[in-house]
Amino acid sequence: VQDCLGAIGGKKRKIPESIQRWLGWFHAFLVFAAIIIALYTRNHGLTSYEVQGSLFDQTGLIYQFAVLGVILVVSLFVARPWCRFLCPINGVTRYIKAARSSLHRGNG
Repeated sequence: VQDCLGAIGGKKRKIPESIQRWLGWFHAFLVFAAIIIALYTRNHGLTSYEVQGSLFDQTGLIYQFAVLGVILVVSLFVARPWCRFLCPINGVTRYIKAARSSLHRGNG
C-alpha cells in the first residue's frame, strides 16, 4: 500500500538527516519500551502498535487507526515511512543482533 501511494504521490521528498536521526532514536525507544512493557506485563498484545490489522481487517485501537492515517498520508511524499521509521520487526531484529554480537564477544 505504501508503494502504491508513493507511485501516486510522485517524486519522493528527502527527509533531512537531523529528522532521520531523531526518528531512528524514537524508533529504538518505541521498540525498547514495547519489549520492556511486554516482558513486565507478560502480555505482548498490550504493546502492539502495528497497523496492518487496522488497514486490512479494520480492527485495532483508535491510536492504531490514527498512526495508520498518518502513515498513509506520509506515504504520498516519503518512500515507505512505516518500514523505514516505525516497523517493530526491524527494531527487534536490531536488538537481537546487538545481543548476539555482545554474547559472541563475551565468549571469545
